[in-house]
Amino acid sequence: MADVNAQESSSRRKPTRKTRKRSTRIDMTAMVDVAFLLLTFFVLTTTMNNNHIMNIVKPPKCEGEDCGLPVLDDKILTLILEENDRISYYHGMATEELKNTDFSEKGVRKVIIDHLRRKENLCDKDEPVKGCWDPIFVIKPKSPAVLLTW
Repeated sequence: MADVNAQESSSRRKPTRKTRKRSTRIDMTAMVDVAFLLLTFFVLTTTMNNNHIMNIVKPPKCEGEDCGLPVLDDKILTLILEENDRISYYHGMATEELKNTDFSEKGVRKVIIDHLRRKENLCDKDEPVKGCWDPIFVIKPKSPAVLLTW
């Protein structure tokens, strides 16, 4: 509450003495209570954003000898994460030449986009058509130290 201390006014003034002005005293208790109530309300009623993580597509568990179709070598792009922000990669099986790149736009991004555009008929994620281009990416760390930096 706000308290104002003032003297009673009188019709006579004393010319010799000046009256002292008293300061206003404001009680902040009620405002602090309301501020904490609002803060508590908004903290408890807000919803926190969930991290949006990428879905990992795993192949279905198969039983028996005929578990699925063989994977063509030209679909596979293997990326090997190395130290000092370097990436080695190769297409197909490990018999091909190992190439090096980095994390720049003209580095690994260009390699991935080139692999996606190797063939024109890229598969639609909703309705894949038989015989469409469905590339596979394999990511391998070279050493345990690479895992710790991520």
